[in-house]
Amino acid sequence: MASKLRAAIVSAAAAACCASAAFADDLTGAYVGAGIGLGRVEAGTAGLAPTLGNFDQTHLAYHLDFGIRPASSPLALELEYLDLGQPDFPSSPGLSGSVSQRGGGLFLLYYLPLPIVQVYAKAGGSRLTTHADFAYCNASGSCALPSSGSTNNAFAFGAGVQWTLGNWAVRGEYERFNAGGGHPSALTVGVDWTFL
Repeated sequence: MASKLRAAIVSAAAAACCASAAFADDLTGAYVGAGIGLGRVEAGTAGLAPTLGNFDQTHLAYHLDFGIRPASSPLALELEYLDLGQPDFPSSPGLSGSVSQRGGGLFLLYYLPLPIVQVYAKAGGSRLTTHADFAYCNASGSCALPSSGSTNNAFAFGAGVQWTLGNWAVRGEYERFNAGGGHPSALTVGVDWTFL
């Protein structure tokens, strides 16, 4: 756990340091945005349900972002909140439950110098919280309600495409994380608005 925390801190610090030179003289290009799409909630559930294996389900996901990308730079620094959703465990007699994963990240984005549609890669640190709730009920009607939660600080990465028209941009993006003993991910489509 300590090594993952160090890796997340180093990733975020490296992103901030690399971007600071580009942003030192030009604070224009601040933007806000949101996206919606498909989240893959993936986590280890051995402590709660040893016979069920790992949890791996998809759900509606969304993200909110705030970033700065100076017009003269191919780099952007972005802060993100992400909710991968809370899908239910596949139905099974006497068992019900769900797992949620949500949190934030700090990313450095690099845009390739392409016309019309911009392609970018992103990397940084994330902090995702995984929460699992299960209910086991036997034939007599008695139920056990185990639950667990964990927060992981880890490296995260992704890639996307963006089409810009004036102050507006439409983005399609894929992101992958390490959290909850799995590798959750998100595939989203969103809109950003540059206000500075």
